[in-house]
Amino acid sequence: MRTYSAIVVAISICSACVLGAAVVVEPRLLYVLIVIVVGAFLLAQNPDRIVYATIFLAFLSVPNSFPTSFYVMGVQVRFYEPFLVMSVCYVALRYRRRSRFGVTGIVLAIAFGVVLAILLSNPVSRIYIDTRLFIYLPMAYFVASRFFVIVNTRAVLRMIPWVLWISAISTIAASALGSKLAQMQSEAAGSTAEATRLIGPATYAAVVVVSGVIALVIGGYATIRETWIYWTPALPLMLLSFSRNILISIFVAGLFALVASRSWPAVVRLIRTVVVTVLGLGLLYWSLSGLAGIPGVSWIQAQADGFLIRVVGGIGGQAINQDGSAQFRFQQENAYLVAEIYESPLWGHGFGFAYKPINTGRAISDKSENLQYYAHNFYLWILVKAGLVGFLLMLIPIARVLGAALRGGGPVRLATGAAAAGLLAVSIVAPMPLGSPTAVLLGLVIGACAGASAVDRRQGGKPSPHRTREPIVAAAGYDLQKQNS
Repeated sequence: MRTYSAIVVAISICSACVLGAAVVVEPRLLYVLIVIVVGAFLLAQNPDRIVYATIFLAFLSVPNSFPTSFYVMGVQVRFYEPFLVMSVCYVALRYRRRSRFGVTGIVLAIAFGVVLAILLSNPVSRIYIDTRLFIYLPMAYFVASRFFVIVNTRAVLRMIPWVLWISAISTIAASALGSKLAQMQSEAAGSTAEATRLIGPATYAAVVVVSGVIALVIGGYATIRETWIYWTPALPLMLLSFSRNILISIFVAGLFALVASRSWPAVVRLIRTVVVTVLGLGLLYWSLSGLAGIPGVSWIQAQADGFLIRVVGGIGGQAINQDGSAQFRFQQENAYLVAEIYESPLWGHGFGFAYKPINTGRAISDKSENLQYYAHNFYLWILVKAGLVGFLLMLIPIARVLGAALRGGGPVRLATGAAAAGLLAVSIVAPMPLGSPTAVLLGLVIGACAGASAVDRRQGGKPSPHRTREPIVAAAGYDLQKQNS
């Protein structure tokens, strides 16, 4: 390990020296220098920390006053992005063990769409925009499949509560004070003066954690009470997003875990979890009326009412028919996507292809040009850009990973498989592989599921049988010393 880390540290030091001289000419490169110096320090102390730093920086929600990105030649670079690149380089050099579910198909799908775009003379700038975040999915998949499960799942699981608790405090404060989060989705539809939708870097990370917890509960690896340190901070992060997508993800994750468990006790655990959750939240909402006048209760009441109106009340077909945002996607995105798929179903049109006119259904704005290329339904989007060839190249490897998780295995495979299935379901209405940091998040959970499959085969899928104060950590307690020998 020292040899590989020394190589990366040496490269980092050389880069820092060059950038140090460049900072004199271009002060904005100072952030790049800081990132490289911090990365070199982490590698020198403990090379594995570079991966932990990537997770921490990618999914931490903090107030808008905290710097989370810098600009290089006019391009915004988030702090986690160079750390992700360093993580890929480090893992590629250090950990040669492979799982039978490779990342090659996803890389080939992206490469196919890029080559086709170049041959069709699509705008280079638009090819870059279409693929910049998309490529983070296979990068994160690569890191997770070799690192998280095979090396040290426990350290990651112990770090997640820190990310969630800090993010939950920041998000609650932003909602109560009317401030903003760094890297927050701007102008989220459905916000009101009383209940503002806050969708930050930690939102979907919280959804993944809750999905994983539900899967572990259904599978019998943990209980709701034992996992409070995970789901307690995750709940406000999800609720303050006022998004129906979280219900889609959690529902699909629970269904996935139920099918993977294939037992009546799993059905009983699912029913008990649903009943306890609904009764607990219902009792809490009912008690708010009796606590009026206490500082903060009116704010909680407003958020609860906003969630019931926007999320729970927006589930039915009639509500969706009256939802302008949903109807825009059906009529002004999906209709154009389907038409372009028929034009070239096998190959697609390449990345950077504008699938619809500049103005459809909305007034001209500074975002109109981007809407020509972006779509909420990821699957129709990839069919337009890379055709059936790219679609299958990408989804077949992912389907194999999830299929293996459905056939059984240990707790890591169950939890990550359920969480990945939830995010993939959400991608019908919100493109997880094209977002920041959701592309990284999806890559991590699918990669961890693929890596867990390899571990389960060698370990027999048998987690640590004892319970501790960290039940999820104990459930992931593979014999790592034997695994690495």
